[in-house]
Formats: sequence, structure tokens, C-alpha cells
Amino acid sequence: MWTKFIRGLLSEKTDRYVFNRCSRDDKDYSNCRAIDLYVHIPFCKGSCRYCPYITQPFDLNSSKLYRDALVSELGHYADLLKDKPVGSLYIGGGTPTLDLSLVGDLLKHLRQIVTPSGPIAIETTPSDISCSKIDELKKLGIDYISLGVQSFNPGYLALLGRNYEAEDAGKALSELMESGLSLVNADMIFAFPGQTLREFMEDLGKLMQWSPHQVTCYPLFTFPYSSVGRFMRLKRLKMPDVFVRRKMYYEMTGYFQKCGYKQTSVWSFTKNENRHNYSSVTRDHYLGLGVGAGSYTGKGFYFNTFSTKEYMDKAAYRRPTAIKMDITERMEKLFWLYWRFYETEINAVRYHSRFNNGIDEDFGRMLWTVEKMGMLRLDGARSRILNERGAFWIHLLQNYFALNYVNRVWTAGLADPWPERIRL
Repeated sequence: MWTKFIRGLLSEKTDRYVFNRCSRDDKDYSNCRAIDLYVHIPFCKGSCRYCPYITQPFDLNSSKLYRDALVSELGHYADLLKDKPVGSLYIGGGTPTLDLSLVGDLLKHLRQIVTPSGPIAIETTPSDISCSKIDELKKLGIDYISLGVQSFNPGYLALLGRNYEAEDAGKALSELMESGLSLVNADMIFAFPGQTLREFMEDLGKLMQWSPHQVTCYPLFTFPYSSVGRFMRLKRLKMPDVFVRRKMYYEMTGYFQKCGYKQTSVWSFTKNENRHNYSSVTRDHYLGLGVGAGSYTGKGFYFNTFSTKEYMDKAAYRRPTAIKMDITERMEKLFWLYWRFYETEINAVRYHSRFNNGIDEDFGRMLWTVEKMGMLRLDGARSRILNERGAFWIHLLQNYFALNYVNRVWTAGLADPWPERIRL
């Protein structure tokens, strides 16, 4: 009910929040000034219970076949990438550092087409990083690394199904911070079932022994199709209530400010604000390669098939896109605005440059309402900054709306490699 009500306030009557089967991939990037890239590599040594992403056990033969499929898919977009500036490249997973020969081959083929102008970033885990592997990554031109620490508490690591000890995470952080990389991000999780504020702050205190360049700290997201989602329903475990989570969030933001970090998104805190933030989501337009990867052109939202087997079979001779949602001009503006809220800053100049229109003409009433609710503050004449209260409420809305949408798409995509229709 709330979803339809808020859509009615913000959207146009012609907006259709529906993904349909994509029989022909017609990605149109004609209105895009630049394209960022995302590559999904699904292989992992083990399965983390909370993970909502498409993963599968690692073996060398499957990795080689998947590499061939990625290179083939990249070839289907060669003409497009030659015609557009390419910004950053984000390699996610899975644990993409398990097979650096795959990553190296992909980068070699990409650089034969275009060289990204922004950072090349990759995810890894404490059990799969070492000084020698860091050196290999640097030789490949990868200078941004995100380490999935999640927690230093043995009990919560066990709940997540992580295959390392807290000491391993500390060792990995030491090696990364001493390596001279441009940016090291540490992922942390809070709001575990039964977690206290004291336990959470102890986790952050331990992390600050290494002072990573950036920390991304987000609550435990649970989806029905993830094993944590199933586990929590079966055991009837409860997340900390909204008041405890709010206290955790406020303590977290205050703590990072005291430690010299600036909040650069609802979840992220960066040591030097002049750095290019590590983020896989706040891109204007992007092309996703790999199983289940999403692409956004401003005119359409696309997902590749969620089946690794189907992806590898189809990528050899066609773009493996499974579903598409058409985007109206109003939806494109709303999508842009959502991610600026996520980044905690709404800049009128950026909006005008992007859409050739004033943000107050399009969303003045909504922004005025949010400001009067005490969630925004003006920063000069051109920017509105989301304060601590506003950031917390964006976190709640994200849980209610965005994660609900993700859950519907992922659930349908995992059940059927080529869904006929997914209604959001």
C-alpha cells in the first residue's frame, strides 16, 4: 500500500515498474556522456549465509569457462565502448581475487578496446589476500580494494558463515594498508540478531587500529532467498528494533567523525574527502558484465540472466540480457535523486547539468518537505546536505523499498533464468 501511495506522489501515470523478458538487447547509451563498468565474478571458496548475490563454489575449470564467456560478452559491446568514455571499473563477486588469471585476461581484452579513466576496484576477503596477491593486483593496475571484514566478533563471523578468524582480518588489513594502494575500503556489518551497542562499537574500535581509507558499514540485510533469511525465519531470531538500530547508527556516525572521517554516503565514511569514493552503486550510467549483472542507460534498466550455466551458454553468440524495464524521463530523474540522497548531498548544479532543468522546478515541494522535517540543511545556494537524522531515514526507506525490489527481482531471476515478467 505504501509503495503504491509514494509512487503515485512521485511518479507519472505512464510509469510502469515492470521488468519484461528481453528478447533483443537494445541498450541505448546515446544520451550518456560516459559509461562505468561493473563485472560480476561469482566464484567463492565457501557460501556466506547472508550473501544475497549470485555465487557458486570455485573450481578452475568453471573459472576458465566463465572467463571465456566474459570475454565474449565484452566483445558484444566493443563498438559501444569505443564510442563512449569509460570511467571506473568495479569487479565484484563472489571473491574475484580467487583467480587473477581470469581478471588479468579480462583487463587485457578490455584495454584492447578502451582504458578506463577512473579507478579499477576489486573485492576480496581476509582468507584470500596476501602480500604477493596484492603485488599481482597492483601490476594489473588495480588500485582500489574492498576487504570484507564484516566483524571481529567470532560469534557473528560464525553466524555469517565466514571462513576466517578475526586475526586473519587484522593481518589482511595491515598488509593492504602498508601496500601503498590508492584506497582500501573495509566492509563492516551491524544490527546482527541480538547484537548490543557495546559489541558494535568494540568492532569499530578494533577496526580503527588500521584506519582504512574508507569504511562501509551497513546493517545485516536479509532476503528470503538467502540462507540467513531462511535461518532467521526458522529460528525466529529478531533483528535489533528500530530504536536500537537508530542508536547504533548515530553512535557510528559520531564515532567516525571523531576519527577524522567524512560521511560520503549513507553507509560510507572516507578518511580523505578528495579521494574517489569506493562504491559500486552511485554511477549515473553503467554497463554490467557477467551473470546477473545489471546495466542502466537512463532509458532502460537491464539484468543479465541469473543462471551461470545459461550465461556461459548464451554469451558465446549473443548478449545474455534476460529482462528490461523501460525508464521514463521522470523515473530517470527520481533514480538520480535517490542516489544523491544515498550520497547525502543533492547538488543543484549537477542536476541542471544532467537534465538541463532546475531541481526545484521538478522536486522543490518534496525537498522543502524533507527540509522542514529536519532532515536536510542548505550548504550555500547550490547544495542540500542530508543530516544524521535524514541519513537514518534513508536507511529505513532503502530497507523497505529498494531491498524489497531487489528481493523480487532476485527471487524471480533465480527461479527462472529467463522470466517473462517481474512486477515491482
